[in-house]
Amino acid sequence: LFQAADGHDLIASDYSAIEAVVAAMISGEKWREETLRAKKDIYLASASKITGMTYDAYIAYAAEHGENHPDRQNIGKVAELALGYGGWEGAWRAFDPAEASKSTGEIEGIIRAWRDASPQIVAHWGGQRHRYTGRWVDELYGIEGAVIQAIQHPGQYFVPRPPSGSTIQPFPVDIGFYVRDDILRMVLPSGREIKYWNPRLEPSTKRPGTLAISYMTWNSNPKYGALGWVRMATWGSRIYENADQAIAHDILRGAIERLRMHGYPTVLHVYDEIVLEVPSGTGSVEQVEQLMAPVEEYCRDWPIRASGGWRGKRYRKG
Repeated sequence: LFQAADGHDLIASDYSAIEAVVAAMISGEKWREETLRAKKDIYLASASKITGMTYDAYIAYAAEHGENHPDRQNIGKVAELALGYGGWEGAWRAFDPAEASKSTGEIEGIIRAWRDASPQIVAHWGGQRHRYTGRWVDELYGIEGAVIQAIQHPGQYFVPRPPSGSTIQPFPVDIGFYVRDDILRMVLPSGREIKYWNPRLEPSTKRPGTLAISYMTWNSNPKYGALGWVRMATWGSRIYENADQAIAHDILRGAIERLRMHGYPTVLHVYDEIVLEVPSGTGSVEQVEQLMAPVEEYCRDWPIRASGGWRGKRYRKG
C-alpha cells in the first residue's frame, strides 16, 4: 500500500544473502566464500555438503527437470536459515516445510553434517571446552570465550581465538569485547559498539562445569520470557548472530548514506532491502545497485551484491 508521490517513482533493491556473506567472511569459512564469489547458489552448495550429492549433479538435475532438486528447499535452504546461529531441532522445525517433515534422528544428522562442513563458523561461536586428541579440554575460545574473559577482566580487551591445537584458522575479522562502567561492549569492524548492560557470569545449570552469561535488557518479545526490564541469558552463537546482523546493518547504513549523497533519498528499508523515492525519469536501478556495493575498507572486497532491483509506483516484494 506504500505508493510514490505524484511525479515520483520508487526504486528498490536488496542484498543477496548478506548474512551468509558476512558469516563466511568474519569466520574464514573458505568454501562458503568461494561459493559466494562464484555467484553459486548457497542453498544448493549447503545441500551438497550435507547430502554428499555434488553441486554439479544438482545443477544437472535442474537442467533435466526444469526445476531445482527438492534438497535445495528441504535441506539446503532450511539449513542455511536455521543452523547458522547454533540452532538445533527446534530451530530446524521452525523452517522445515510441512511436506518435508523429518524425524528427530534425521534432523540431528543433518545438523551435525552442517556443522562438520562449517567448522570455522562453529568454532567462531566459541565455547568453554572442546575435544582435543580424544579428550575434553577446558578452554575459553571463540566469541563465547572472549565474552567470558572480558567480563572476568574489566578494562581488558579480548578478541575471539581458535581452540588450541585445532585445525581452525585464525578468524580474519576482529570483533572485540571489553567491559567498562559495568557494560559489556562488542566492538564491530566499523568501530560501532553493541552494548550489553550489567553483564554477569554464574554457574550454568544446563551445562554443569561451565559458566552462564547474562545481561540486563528491555524484553519486548514474549517468546523470550517476561516483558520489560529483565535479565536475559545469552551465549556464543547468539552473540555471533548479533555480530553478523550488526555488521550487515553497518553495510546497509553505509549504502543509505551514499545513496542520499547521490540524490537517492531512502523512504523505507526492510531488513536488507532499501526503498528510494526519486522524480520520474531520474536515476536508475543499475546506479542504485552500484552505490549499494560496500566501500568501507574492512568489507570492500567481500562478495556483497545488490541484485533483483525494480522500479515502480507502488511498493512490492520481488
